[in-house]
Amino acid sequence: MAHLLGTRIDKTADAMAESGVTAVEAGFPLDPAMGGTMKETAVTADRAFRNAGIEVRVVHPALGLERDLSSADDALRACYDSGHANITDHPAHAIGVMAPVLGHLHLHDNDGTADQHRMPGEGSIDWGAVGDALRTACYGGPALLELALADGHTAASMRSRTLELMGYAAE
Repeated sequence: MAHLLGTRIDKTADAMAESGVTAVEAGFPLDPAMGGTMKETAVTADRAFRNAGIEVRVVHPALGLERDLSSADDALRACYDSGHANITDHPAHAIGVMAPVLGHLHLHDNDGTADQHRMPGEGSIDWGAVGDALRTACYGGPALLELALADGHTAASMRSRTLELMGYAAE
């Protein structure tokens, strides 16, 4: 989503619609120009996108479950970010909390101190526990490896390694 802090979200949504955008994965930082709480920011943005004819497929929360933008509305789902969860909570626990509204995964690793976008297995996340939590949640939706192509790896090898770390048989 291309939204500049301080820019009215309705103007951003209209410009995106005019450019042919039909769906977004929305991430909402707390924007002083929009005022209000994180939830009010998300509701305002969701309304602006819908009025512009753009579908909000998932919501990517800011760091921390205390800012989780999860919605009970089936039309608005949350994005689990393993790196954010590792900084603010236990990654497997966060999946359990978000399970009822989980709509998308962003997978990457870090050492628990910063959002580093490391290759899974190169940080402190217990990927086996993450895989177990996803199976318990019966999650079968989309996933994104949120990292740059690592040296010596292809996209396919990075996918296989991540699946293996989580206890899934690589396809």
